[in-house]
Amino acid sequence: ADEETSVASASRSMWLRAPRVLAVIGNERSRVSGVLQVMAASEAVCPGLWTGSLVEAESEARDGKLEDEVVCGVEARKHEGTTVELEWLKSASLGQQALRSSARAAGCAIHVVGQAFFFTGFPVQRQRGCEYLRWACTSRMQQAIAHMRGGSQATRGLSVVDADMRDDISLMMLQEAQVAALRPDRLSALERETGVLLVIDDGGGSALEAGARRLLICGEGDDRRRKARARVEAEAASVAGAGA
Repeated sequence: ADEETSVASASRSMWLRAPRVLAVIGNERSRVSGVLQVMAASEAVCPGLWTGSLVEAESEARDGKLEDEVVCGVEARKHEGTTVELEWLKSASLGQQALRSSARAAGCAIHVVGQAFFFTGFPVQRQRGCEYLRWACTSRMQQAIAHMRGGSQATRGLSVVDADMRDDISLMMLQEAQVAALRPDRLSALERETGVLLVIDDGGGSALEAGARRLLICGEGDDRRRKARARVEAEAASVAGAGA
């Protein structure tokens, strides 16, 4: 491990031997977004350039300022899931949509730089963005697999224990047939329309009736969550009517 760190440090020093200065102009949130996009592009060519030191990368994104000196804070976290999950988020259309939905619902921006995620916004927004992204990845990937297999059993992997105690989550119970009708692409469309994140979990430790599933409607605003609930209820009613 020490040898790998030494090699990475030497590579990083070589890449930064004759740096050039890039001026990024605009408001603070736009500048941070631009900087992180440049970081992502350069990290792809020189792996470890930024993710080799996330603390330095955070400072660079803040233009060298401390966290309490900026409005748009930046927080970097290493990807803790599998390589398959990371590649899904980076390249798959549904993965990209899940990432955008997580960011939109949390009210923060999320950028993928190498094997790390950079969250920008207020602390509570960054925390929610991190949680939402993890939930979306777990639930949506499993749901896609379940649809390929012709069922919805694989969605039981996600479990949000404190969902019923949070002020950023509304809960809704669905039947398996209704869950099956809410294909990942349909969920993504509803999320774009309402600005929330929709994920299905196993009840978070609560006992569910046979054939029931719990839908988590996640997002900052009550109005958005109410609108999303109404749209999902309409979708669920159409499924129930078709099965009658």
